[in-house]
Amino acid sequence: MTVALCGCSSAISSSRQPKPAIFSHLWKGDSKGRLLPLELKPKNIYGMGLTYAGHLKETGSSFDPNTPPPAFKKELSSLNLSQNSVKIPSGDEIIMASERIEPGLGAELADKVKGIKPLLDYEGELAFVFLDDIDWSRIEDTAYIPRIGYFLANDISARALAILGEGRANRYQYWGASKSFDNFLPVGSVMWIPD
Repeated sequence: MTVALCGCSSAISSSRQPKPAIFSHLWKGDSKGRLLPLELKPKNIYGMGLTYAGHLKETGSSFDPNTPPPAFKKELSSLNLSQNSVKIPSGDEIIMASERIEPGLGAELADKVKGIKPLLDYEGELAFVFLDDIDWSRIEDTAYIPRIGYFLANDISARALAILGEGRANRYQYWGASKSFDNFLPVGSVMWIPD
């Protein structure tokens, strides 16, 4: 099972303790399908970046219709199924996360920067989960449609860590790490599965 996210963002103050998102249902409109309890046990969680014009603009990125949006991996520990509190990472935790990405960077930050603030941001996401393994031999067959379930998620980021990756070849690794702190991915309680 793989979970993927794409959505929009809005900044939050680091002086406020973020709370898990609580979603009661997804609007299904006239679509045929089922609304079921959300039960996730993913093997992987991925985020997709630069999926809308506002995000392209705020990151100084350009749009190329022939280039897919970047995908980056998130830690499974970021998944918050139980509406647990979201702890704001400390400056030391930001430094340790940077050290895991690039050994030596954490020590350099600790020497040069005092009192790193996480610069929290949140993104309301339309998330989806592949309910079956993808049959890659059929992926180019236009009649092949993998079963997908849709749900809502609140994807929280520590932008101070993401910013450290700007201008680096591994930029999106920083994006994934900035969203991988424990419980940084509160999700709703239901999933819409179209027929």
